[in-house]
Amino acid sequence: AGALGDFITIVPALRLCRQAFPGYEIILLGKPELAILARENGLVDEVWDLGRNDFAALFDGAALEVHAKFLDGIHRALLFCADSSPLMPTVMRFVAHVLRQDPFPPGKTHIVDYHLSLLKKILPPFRAEYPDLYRALKGNDRPLKRPPTLALHPGSGSVRKNWPFDFFLQLAGRLRANDRAILWVLGPADSGLHVPAQDETARCLVLPLLARRLAQCQLFVGNDSGIAHLAAAVGIPVAALFGPSDPDVWRPFGRNVTVIDANPSCRPCHPTQNQKKPCTHNCLETITVETVYKHCMSYL
Repeated sequence: AGALGDFITIVPALRLCRQAFPGYEIILLGKPELAILARENGLVDEVWDLGRNDFAALFDGAALEVHAKFLDGIHRALLFCADSSPLMPTVMRFVAHVLRQDPFPPGKTHIVDYHLSLLKKILPPFRAEYPDLYRALKGNDRPLKRPPTLALHPGSGSVRKNWPFDFFLQLAGRLRANDRAILWVLGPADSGLHVPAQDETARCLVLPLLARRLAQCQLFVGNDSGIAHLAAAVGIPVAALFGPSDPDVWRPFGRNVTVIDANPSCRPCHPTQNQKKPCTHNCLETITVETVYKHCMSYL
C-alpha cells in the first residue's frame, strides 16, 4: 500500500516468488499505477486495486461474503503490513499459509534484504543477486538515438529529503556547459518547479515509459525517492543525495549506486517509526553543488 519506493523494494521478493512457484497464479493487492511495473514484466498475473470498494472491503472485518468471494482458493499470502492491520485476521480466516512483515525494518537492515528475509521462511537457501532480481524491470525497447543524457530528479515524498532546487539548477547549468544533455524527471508534487526550457522534461510519465526513458540515460542524480529506486532498478548509475533518512536502510539497491551523504548527527528523522522529530534546518544544504558536479564528471 506504500509509495513507489516501497513498491520497488519488494520487486526482488516478487521475482523470487515467480521463480520459486512457477505453477502459481500470483495476485498483487495494491496500487495499479505502481503494480503495472510488475504486471508488464510478468512478475504478477493479476492486480487488485485496494482503492476499489470491493477490494477495500477486505479491510472490513464484517464483510464476510466479500472476503470469501476473493480469498477462497488462495493457497498462500504474503502481507507487508502492520500487525494491527485489519487485513491480517481477514486473510488468516480464509488462507492456509500467511506470512506477514512490518513495513519498516528493525535496526540497520537494508529494506530489500529485509523483505527478502520473509521468503527465507518458505524457500530453500537462495542468493539474491542484483542482475537477476531486477532484469525484468528493464524496458525491451531498442535505445533511442539521443545525446548522452543525465537525469535529474529534484523531488521526493518529503520536502525534508530534497536538495535545494536552486542547487539542481546550478548543477544542470554546469553540466550543460560541458555539453551534457539534461532530462528533468518531474512528478505531480513538482508542478511548481520551473526547469530550463532548453532541457528535456519527463513530467508525470506512466511508470513503464519512465523506466524505459531512464534506462537510456548515462547517470541519474536525485534525492532519496522512489524514482531513485526505479533508476537503480533499470540498471543505470545512480547518485543519491541523502540527509534525513538512513542510507544503510533506504539507499537504492544496486551495484551502480553512489550515496552522497550529508550525514547529519540528528538522523534519522525520515521516515520514522512511532517517532517524530522537529526539523529546523535543511541538512542537505551542506552538500555543495561542487561536490555533486565533481562526482558526475568523474563518473562520466
